[in-house]
Amino acid sequence: MIRTYLPAAIGETAVNVLRMVASTTDSRIAKNLVAICEQRCAPLVGSLPCRAALFCEATDGAYGPPERVLSTLTLTPLHLLGMCGAMQRRAIEQLIDETRFRTCFPRLPPFIECGNRNGLQCPECARLARETYGRRISYCCHCISFVTRCPLHDCELYSDGEPGFLESLLSIQHDAGAVRNARRYAQVAHALAFDCPHAPVRATVRRRLRDKAFITETGRFRVTALRDAFTKLFSAGFEDVRLNELVSKDDIVQTCVRALTREERAMHPAFLILMDWLSLELDGASSPRIVSSRLAEARGDASTPPREEICIQHDADKLCAKRADWTKHCEQCSGMTRTQMRHLLPATWTWLYRYDRDWLTPHQAPCRQPIPNKAPAEMPQSIAEAIRSNERDLRSNNAGLPPLPSAYQTRLAYGMSDFVFKRAADVLNGVGKKAALPALKEAFVTARVKAAITALAETNAPLDIATIARRARLRISTVKHYRRM
Repeated sequence: MIRTYLPAAIGETAVNVLRMVASTTDSRIAKNLVAICEQRCAPLVGSLPCRAALFCEATDGAYGPPERVLSTLTLTPLHLLGMCGAMQRRAIEQLIDETRFRTCFPRLPPFIECGNRNGLQCPECARLARETYGRRISYCCHCISFVTRCPLHDCELYSDGEPGFLESLLSIQHDAGAVRNARRYAQVAHALAFDCPHAPVRATVRRRLRDKAFITETGRFRVTALRDAFTKLFSAGFEDVRLNELVSKDDIVQTCVRALTREERAMHPAFLILMDWLSLELDGASSPRIVSSRLAEARGDASTPPREEICIQHDADKLCAKRADWTKHCEQCSGMTRTQMRHLLPATWTWLYRYDRDWLTPHQAPCRQPIPNKAPAEMPQSIAEAIRSNERDLRSNNAGLPPLPSAYQTRLAYGMSDFVFKRAADVLNGVGKKAALPALKEAFVTARVKAAITALAETNAPLDIATIARRARLRISTVKHYRRM
């Protein structure tokens, strides 16, 4: 059978294209793939509903081969910027036709990682899409993680009823500094995703940092100076509360530095965007460069004394002061790991490590053994408060009765994955507009049964189980099950 496929818009997501194909043709494969994608609420690289080979099969190759689909209808070029050549080839193979394994693209913690963003719209982009194409279009630039404003029109993104309400709900910081940072973040992300998809971004960022003296001659990062610059640039925060949680972590700079230097490992696009932005707007480091004794030894400088002699040459008062500072710091940071303690007082630790290492070694926190069963990640308080403050009821209302959708429907409305929804439901159990949402099914059923009993009592109707179930529009088995609980 010959099918007619509407052309894809420039920058349109593959998810939206497949949804259009499912609604305008009789392709059963396309309809099934759209249903599966909506159930999972987690498109591949944010904009691909399934593996590219399946997408081409569902659309009869109308939008080109798999490689073209990945490069024009998805955010794959942005995600590949944080990978080396071998990993890029491996990732493309996985996105095309390798359904047995998870992709090698990095992910953030469960409550920080973005979900289905294909429901986000820019008012101006939506208007132009209706005038030009006569239909709703979801654009790739709006699906980039933590983007809250359109990089082309500077309009705030909103959810138009499609899955992804949580993505717009978590955009709640609207002060001047957060808006300015959100606008700049969107612009840098758009430039990386569409203007230089094949540039070696990590090498470019390292070169900029080296030119501005944030990397020493030996290739070591000046983490303290970089952390100060990072804090100064992003101190105003962002509109997305998850991005604020990410940049406020104590080890965020160390994480970005490791991602920049480890070419064999993939770098998340959010870290790449932040570091590219930081390297562009940084001023040169003001403090002098430090050449360690190891550099002198590498150059063959025989006049440099060993570490023990250097320690003796230093003033005894300075040595005592450094030891006292570190001892006091250890008392104040009791319970932290040695890495966390070192990052909070890097200058003192570095001095002691170079000149008094024999004393420092026994005066650090003991090494912790890895825990086999890692504790699950906690939901950040800012995200929980954003969901609690929601005043929009996403649930349908039937004839004035308390709404009773399934937990599955509530999860789809928020655009959460099944794992995140279950974790969130455990933390935010409740019902109602101003209560903790999403809620478990028990709360919905209880409210429906209670409302039915109240209505029947007012009319002196019988309160047998069948009458209550009929009034509540529930199965008798459902009412029996939840009344026993």
